Amino acid sequence: MKLFEPSYQSAVSGASRAVSSFNSLCCEVQEVMTDMDYNLGDGGFASFTGFISLINQKNWAGAAADGKGTAWCCQVCNRCTDDMGRVAHGC
Repeated sequence: MKLFEPSYQSAVSGASRAVSSFNSLCCEVQEVMTDMDYNLGDGGFASFTGFISLINQKNWAGAAADGKGTAWCCQVCNRCTDDMGRVAHGC
């Protein structure tokens, strides 16, 4: 946990900076944002501007569809399916 905790906190901070509505989102969606930032890094996650915009609009279905259409989704397969399923469910 000593090694993981700083990376996790960095991902939470990165997701919070990228998604202006982060603090008002439910835990399910916050966890997806954090997972994506952890995997992609701050800059990589922040580059998902369409996805992030849809999250900020609370357009869950649109955000999930956008996320599924990314190269990242093809690369991480089941992780993406799980994450986008949680986003589609929304808050």
